[in-house]
Order: sequence, then C-alpha cells, then structure tokens
Amino acid sequence: MSNKIDTSCLDWGEQKSKEYAKGLLEKAMKGSPLNKKECQNFLLLVLNRKLGNANASTFGALFASLMTMRKPTVDEITGFLDVVQYYDRKSAIRAPPYSVGIVGSGKDDIKTFNISTGAALVAASCGATIIKNGSGSESGISGTSDVMELLGVNTNPSINQVNYSIKNSRIAFVDARHFFPRMNSEYVGSFLFINPLSYILSVASAVDFKRIVFGLAAKDTLFTAKLLKKLNFKHSIVVNGSDMWGKNIDEISTIGPTRISEITKSGKIITYTVNPADYGIKAHRPKYISQASTKLENAKMLLKAIHAKYARRNDPKTDIVAINAAAALYVADKFDTIEEGLDAAYAAIEGGKAIDTLYKLVKSSGGNAEQLDKIIEEL
Repeated sequence: MSNKIDTSCLDWGEQKSKEYAKGLLEKAMKGSPLNKKECQNFLLLVLNRKLGNANASTFGALFASLMTMRKPTVDEITGFLDVVQYYDRKSAIRAPPYSVGIVGSGKDDIKTFNISTGAALVAASCGATIIKNGSGSESGISGTSDVMELLGVNTNPSINQVNYSIKNSRIAFVDARHFFPRMNSEYVGSFLFINPLSYILSVASAVDFKRIVFGLAAKDTLFTAKLLKKLNFKHSIVVNGSDMWGKNIDEISTIGPTRISEITKSGKIITYTVNPADYGIKAHRPKYISQASTKLENAKMLLKAIHAKYARRNDPKTDIVAINAAAALYVADKFDTIEEGLDAAYAAIEGGKAIDTLYKLVKSSGGNAEQLDKIIEEL
C-alpha cells in the first residue's frame, strides 16, 4: 500500500529529520498552514521514530499547535490520513455495497459506556452489514477492543476471518492495533484532546466502506462531513451529541440535543439539530449512560442494554443504543427515516436478535463463546 506515498524522507538522518520537524512546528505555531506533503513527511518521520528522544513531544506539540492557532485544514488532515491508510495499513478488503461503519472520535466530555459497540450489534441484527472499528481505551476506562475481548470476540482476526464474519454475522470487528501497528504504537492513547486526526481517523480500517455513522466529540460536524465527501463517502451522517449543559458525547444523544451533518443520497450536505423527544425518547440524565469503573462492568452494561432479558424501551442504556443503531440502519438505506429504524432496533433487542448476533460474531471471528456465556450468567 505504500506505493501511494513518497517515503524518501525516511532516508534522512536524525539531525535532518529533527530540523525538518522543527521547521514545520515553527510554521504551525505562527498559524501558517502546512501542505499535504509536509504533513505526510511529518507523520512518516514520527511513525518511524526518526526524531529520537523528541519524537513524542514533537508529535504532541505539532498537533496542539494546529488545534490552538486555528482549525486544521483539509490538506493537513488528509495528508496525515494518507499515511495511515496507504503506508501504515497492513492489508485491506472491500466491504459489500451499502456496508456501514460505526465509529467515534473518542475524547468526549462525558465518558459513556460502549454505546457504538452495542449499536453496531443491533444494526447488524436488523440486516445491515456493519464494520465496527475500534481500539483499546484512549481516554476512558474501556475501548471497544477491551469490551469485545471480554465478550469473547477474537480481536485479532485474520483477513479471512474478517470476511467470514461479514458474510456470516453481518458484522466484523476490526481492531486498529493489529492493522495499523505504527499508529497504535505512536498515536493511540497519546492525545487526551481533540486533534487533527480526531476529525477523520476513525474511517481508517482494514475494511474499505463508503457509508458511516461518525460520532464526533466536537461541534464542527459540517467540517468532518466535508472531509468524508472529499473521500468519496456516500450516504453518511456525522453526529455530535451533548447534554443539556453543552458537554459533548460522540453519539446521538438521549441526554440533550444532537447536531447532525448528513451527506444525503443526492450528495448534498445538510446540517440540523435533533432532540430525544423528536424520536419519542424521554431525555435521560448523564449518569445513567456513564461508563462503569472497570472494563468488566462496562461489558456488562453493554450486555444489559441489548439483552432481551434486561433491555427495554425507556431504559437509558437501551434507548441510546437503539437510536444510534437506527441511524446506522438509515445510512444503510434499510429505512427511509431514523424513526422507522428505531422501531426495528427496539424489536431486535426485545426479540433476542441482538444478543444472537453477538454470539454469531464471537463464533465467526474465531472467539470464545464460553467466555460470553460466563459473563451473561453473571448479569
């Protein structure tokens, strides 16, 4: 995949690499934009640890400068993403038509349980083909990978196992740690703040899909929607939820309003705001969707949100999973509106189809169903 990226900067010695990076940092601190090639070179140097002991600090300083002096540009963000997708990615497969990615930027103000993971399972149980990207936790207690491992899913599948999961369970979990090794080493967990890659990095996947529900823990959903369109994404939505006091979550919110920027079927981008009541959902208090204190308790929260024995309408955890699953069904063109998808999502949860899909994913990924059995018994 690296043939799309000029990697000649990797032949530089440490001193030249440091001087180059220092020049870019000084430029960024003055508020001057970097071009795409400069961003590609910088990330190549960082991912290959060409800056010696200054590697991590320079990485953080440049990203902080791009965020504080001004908003990052499209060229800057796509330059960084090019390196991730065409240099660091180990392998890739093409998803079936109408497949939908469900991802979040992370770094939200209200540390929630693993909502998008539950939404992915529910949407798949309703007939959509779902690609769930994830990693270990960056700023909370447990990331998607942490929870999936506890639930028995194989988080290090081969490409063949990913393909098999898509075909047999309509959902594949793709762990960034295994398909983007350099980014996992140098980026994941290194940034507690929204940074230039927060606006788009979650699209990076071992599976190429062109529809997405993108949860953004920042207000500028329109900017990310424009980035997605530039990357040839089709019907997709970017969501920024909040509570009643304006604190961010990277999901459609049931604790306050949500700003949505949508790439419509016609390719037009529209932006609008929705509230829980628009979908017949009673607004809940943030504490009911906040993460638990351990990875295991977060895994159990997710199970209770989608297991027919425990889940129900008007339960805060079930409601927020269902509405986000409904968004994925809408983006997959399974339903004409999110409201229609919401009814299907509740039905899948209450009828046991969502938990059945989790078992299918465990099996098709080569995971451990006995481990899942054990946690369910403990609920």
